[in-house]
Amino acid sequence: MWPWELWLNGKRLGKSDADPLFKTQIVFLRPTAGVEINTRSRELADLEGSLLLEPIGFVRYFDDSRLIGDGRSLSDDCRYETGNW
Repeated sequence: MWPWELWLNGKRLGKSDADPLFKTQIVFLRPTAGVEINTRSRELADLEGSLLLEPIGFVRYFDDSRLIGDGRSLSDDCRYETGNW
């Protein structure tokens, strides 16, 4: 969770520490860096950097451990291809 997501999700907390935590998490402007492998042909095979941005989404956890959940979000991918974004 990024700091701005922590702030946004923190707004949903109750006034008392005794209130139960919610089992959903809001995803907001979450960036992710990645590497894409081009396998279209052996001649063009190379690695490309990419940036994925999730503008909005949510995660729902199945139990209080928050280890297993299911999420949905919109996303946009920006790839770096041989000097061009």
